[in-house]
Amino acid sequence: MKSSWAGLFVYQPTLLFKMGAVDSASILYLHQYWRLVAALFLHANIQHIFFNMVSLFLFGRMLEKPLGSARFLVLYFVSGLFGALLSVALHTYGESVGASGAILGLVGFYIYVQLQSDKKDHPALSYRLRQLLGLGLALYALSLTPGVDNAGHVGGLIAGIICGVAFRHFSNLKVAWTKRDFFITAIMAFLFAGALYGEERTLGHSTSMSSAVILRQTEELLQAHQYKDAISKLDEALTKNDQDDKLLLLRAEVLADQHIYPLALADCDRLLSFKPDDARALLLRGAINYSQGNFDKALDDTTKALAVNKNYALAYNQRGCILLAIGKYEEALADARRANQINDHFAEALDTEAMALAYQGADGKALPLLERAIDADDAEHGIYFYHRSLIYAAMGDKNKAADDMTEAQKRTYTLEKWETERPLPRPVG
Repeated sequence: MKSSWAGLFVYQPTLLFKMGAVDSASILYLHQYWRLVAALFLHANIQHIFFNMVSLFLFGRMLEKPLGSARFLVLYFVSGLFGALLSVALHTYGESVGASGAILGLVGFYIYVQLQSDKKDHPALSYRLRQLLGLGLALYALSLTPGVDNAGHVGGLIAGIICGVAFRHFSNLKVAWTKRDFFITAIMAFLFAGALYGEERTLGHSTSMSSAVILRQTEELLQAHQYKDAISKLDEALTKNDQDDKLLLLRAEVLADQHIYPLALADCDRLLSFKPDDARALLLRGAINYSQGNFDKALDDTTKALAVNKNYALAYNQRGCILLAIGKYEEALADARRANQINDHFAEALDTEAMALAYQGADGKALPLLERAIDADDAEHGIYFYHRSLIYAAMGDKNKAADDMTEAQKRTYTLEKWETERPLPRPVG
């Protein structure tokens, strides 16, 4: 596991899952209900917690005094818990963390209070509509952010409005806490328990939930490098449901990583027989064919994957590698650049672009790209040092070539057969 300091700036789903992120299968299938509460105190990174705390400060101070601390606390947790429940219902896979659902509940109730109080000062319907439109636009802007749990936001917003309205209209806000407040809180707790029970009954025993648990367990085995156990677990699961696309794809990926290519190809073929437009399966089958030197089949599958997803950076880079292998350097360069446009810090695509330039004799343009690739991913792969050593050697700089070759040998790297058979051109003059 990486240091927790890295999590201040980079989203680490595995770490957050272990700390208690909302995960549908863990909650509904394994009954880990504590995650619904724990996730409210977890955040994806420092930016996430900063914006949530600013929002909590702005809206919290406006509501805590008129509601009272006890009612405010109930409103906050009711919003967060119901937001998590809606997220669980709509998202079988993926982790969710943060106080956004709870804060959206406060925002929703605040807007309601403003609409009610503005009836006297601003009776025009258009004014209230502008407020609602502003909230709608804010939610829409949030929905465009990658990784945002919109279901949690909507669930928290609705629950917050309902709970807040109940306190406002049925409780005596001049008193710190009343019997009616106990009654309102009990009703919200009953609704929450009923919704959770309903989700367990309707979703908890579905094949998708059991598959999600198996996927998680398999990923943990893979992280521990227990590849045989991971394959055995997937084999057992697929005997019960041989058309689970996620389990089939994961087994194909594991088999391919272990160089068991015939079985990996069989899994890809099986998956694509009932889901022909699965871009990841097409890409994986293309990668296996590429590794075996079947460049025509690899190019066909990778192009099909791009037809399904025109913004698939991995597929553009893979096609660039295939085009390099068959000597189409200009086309390879175009695909690598497209991959880098989609993903600015894509080390493998930077390497592909550099090699496409190097094979055309543009060593001066290739070197900065490899430096960027090394900065982005130098700890994992030695291939970038190896390629840079080739360019230095082609340019006649033996010392730098030797230094980079030494660095490459300290790290792991694998060469394709075509690379060993095709030296870089030397600059003319």
